[in-house]
Amino acid sequence: EPIAITPADIVGRKQCLPSSSTNWGTDIGKAWRAKQSLLKDWWRRWHQEYLKVIRGALLEMDVRGSQIKEGQLVLIGDKKHRAFWKTCKVEKTYPGRDGPVRTCLLRGPGNKILRRPIQLMYPLEDCFH
Repeated sequence: EPIAITPADIVGRKQCLPSSSTNWGTDIGKAWRAKQSLLKDWWRRWHQEYLKVIRGALLEMDVRGSQIKEGQLVLIGDKKHRAFWKTCKVEKTYPGRDGPVRTCLLRGPGNKILRRPIQLMYPLEDCFH
């Protein structure tokens, strides 16, 4: 049974891959390909099992903005590969004229301030409280 993938695996640096003490043999190329295969499989699972599920769950809700709260950690969707998406903290939410939150002020890496629409945000589980 595979271990469930969560955002804490990346943010908390928790490892769900086999440890480096696994015996890969003496062939360095074979060991490298095996580790690359594990990494590729991990990212495939991350995309299929977590991002798609959380995205679908949020889209099913009538008011997506109600899921975004100040102080929450979010991944910011980008044109870059998902491995390079920024993790940011929601500093302030801005509701639209109809009430639901539409954009947020975010604090990113290096204390950089960003303003992004909620459509680009993937809320991380509340695993740090």
